[in-house]
Amino acid sequence: MQHSEHHYCSTANKFLAAAATPTPQQQPATVATKSTQQTRNSNNNNNNNNNNSEEKATRTIKRAPNYITMGTTKNLQHQSKVELDHKLLLSKPSRQILEDLAIECAKNSSQDNTFQYAFCLSKSNEKSELRYSVQILDGLVKEGYEHQIDCLYGSACALYLLGDYEKARFRAENILRSHPESRLARELHLASIESIEQEDKRKLKEAAIGGVTVAAAVGIAAGIASILLTKR
Repeated sequence: MQHSEHHYCSTANKFLAAAATPTPQQQPATVATKSTQQTRNSNNNNNNNNNNSEEKATRTIKRAPNYITMGTTKNLQHQSKVELDHKLLLSKPSRQILEDLAIECAKNSSQDNTFQYAFCLSKSNEKSELRYSVQILDGLVKEGYEHQIDCLYGSACALYLLGDYEKARFRAENILRSHPESRLARELHLASIESIEQEDKRKLKEAAIGGVTVAAAVGIAAGIASILLTKR
């Protein structure tokens, strides 16, 4: 193997020595070689430029999800609110169901029966019943009832229907801390945030309209006073 390598090296050296003194016939080849090298350099530069462009594009793509995530989260909030409001509307209990559960609780007072009654009340459209459901479910949590997460979710739904979105969001967050995979808690959490933002926008709009109304009233009063003074 060593003999072969030395043989190839010796042949290469003889070729380079012969090529060291170019003849007129060899000069065009040298020019062609330079042209080829220039072409290669040009191609390398183009490749480098392409690589730089690809790297810039890659960096841009990597930054894009930050903006996409914000928009996506906002859309999820709105979608979650729409879906949750629809579900709560459909799950509103009838008077008959509530009466039957209340009778069952009176006959057989157990934590399970109490929970079923309170959980049904948490979907009611009566504010007094919603408040009562929160009271019962919170009591079950303090008593150490085994279905703590269900109690938290039920009371959060009742608070959401009462319009207390901040407390509903807080309870949904508590569920997600221990059960991050909970789809229902995540939906309630996003819907609560969306409701809070909508409520803030509504208050700002009302305040702006109120300010314009007051300014207009003051302007009218000043105009009337000016007219009266002019007449005097």
